[in-house]
Amino acid sequence: MTLRACGVGEVKWNPNLQFISFDGQYRDYGVKKDNIESFFRTGYTIQNTISLSGGNESANLLFSASDVKMEDIVPNSGLRRNNFTLKGYMKMWEKLTLDAKVNFTIEDVDNRPYLGYSGANTALALLGLPGNIDQQWLQDSATDANGDYVFWNSATRIINPYYSLYNMKNESKKNRVLGYASLNYNITDWLDFKFKSGIDTFTYDYYNYSPRTTPLAEWGKLTK
Repeated sequence: MTLRACGVGEVKWNPNLQFISFDGQYRDYGVKKDNIESFFRTGYTIQNTISLSGGNESANLLFSASDVKMEDIVPNSGLRRNNFTLKGYMKMWEKLTLDAKVNFTIEDVDNRPYLGYSGANTALALLGLPGNIDQQWLQDSATDANGDYVFWNSATRIINPYYSLYNMKNESKKNRVLGYASLNYNITDWLDFKFKSGIDTFTYDYYNYSPRTTPLAEWGKLTK
């Protein structure tokens, strides 16, 4: 038996039934095992750190560098962060010491997952997906032959999760400098004078791109 359907609904049917889905293909209504779990991947974080230090009674210096790579459980999303630290101490003379530290961080985020009530939030699409609709069908038919978005259900603002992951794009890059320098003068055994100055500054670049025919951005959209 074949059932004609115009989109993805919320009703489950006998597994022996078939229907013509949003992409024009005949599909069965059988329950899809591990349907939502198979959408995600195993995330991981790898961190590598190297440090060098040296000194004597009057001065010491420390340099460290670290690299962090993270792959999100959401496909096509991840983060890369590099951190560099330089710290030193010097006894300039008997009563005067200098302590200083500077930290430089570079952070790149690729395709940060959409959250909340955004139509591109993959969770919104997956949570409303019936158990007999294979989420893999959404990947196979996210766009047509011209690369235009294919509407897959009646809730037009809920974007196909594969489309939001692979056709829409967002990137951010953040550079941050954090540091301080401190001079300490020992006036007496019970009194010190300290002068300390610090800096915390950063630059942040971000862009968000939606191709033409994206729901709620049919003419395309670029935000920076």
